[in-house]
Amino acid sequence: LRLRHIGASYVQHSTHIQSFVNEVALHDIAVDTALHNTLQRAIIKEGEATLQDTQQTTEPIQLTQLNAQVDSLRYTPTDFAARLTQLTFEESHGMALREGTTELTWHEGKLSLPYFLLRTNHSTLQGHLHTVGYNTPTAIIDGDVDLHLGYADVILLTEWLGGLPHELPPLYPTETLNAYIALDGTMKQLQLTQCSITLPTAFDIDLKGMVQDIITPQQCAAQIHVEAHTHDLALLT
Repeated sequence: LRLRHIGASYVQHSTHIQSFVNEVALHDIAVDTALHNTLQRAIIKEGEATLQDTQQTTEPIQLTQLNAQVDSLRYTPTDFAARLTQLTFEESHGMALREGTTELTWHEGKLSLPYFLLRTNHSTLQGHLHTVGYNTPTAIIDGDVDLHLGYADVILLTEWLGGLPHELPPLYPTETLNAYIALDGTMKQLQLTQCSITLPTAFDIDLKGMVQDIITPQQCAAQIHVEAHTHDLALLT
């Protein structure tokens, strides 16, 4: 099944999404009355999307050259599984996603994200996540995130978010910001097994500890050990 020149618009609360896709190809679709639905492959070619705040308080996010491929999608009332083998796009401020892959499964309250990878021309974000249960004290979490954020993407993000002073980017070190976070435990007691943030020539920060009752803000408490070394902090002036 191939669909060409598809447009769509969606409004939810304060968000308005508009999209256009040049071509969508769907392969080996199976649907039955018990809602055991499968899709062998879905391909999106040369799509466009605009994410707009309906109050127009922020600048729209515009994506072009949107290409995606999903393999082995399966859905039942209690299960969901999908494998994203390609996701690329270009953002209007200049950021370009060159590679996006992940695999996701959901089975009776158990979420498994064995890997995810996002790569731009200058940065990489990858990791994994496993959970059992949701929003309860006994919900189990195990995951890690590894980020390498390049200088060019830092500049693009500050321009896009508009939350930092204009004089900061020229003082920001041109080295890559590296961060690694690993979590393990439950919503009752969540262990921060490792958290390291490094910006060469500026600072090195390591954190470890425990966060308790994370889903109950009134009772949430944390014991965190922090070790930091600073170098040139001109970016803060």
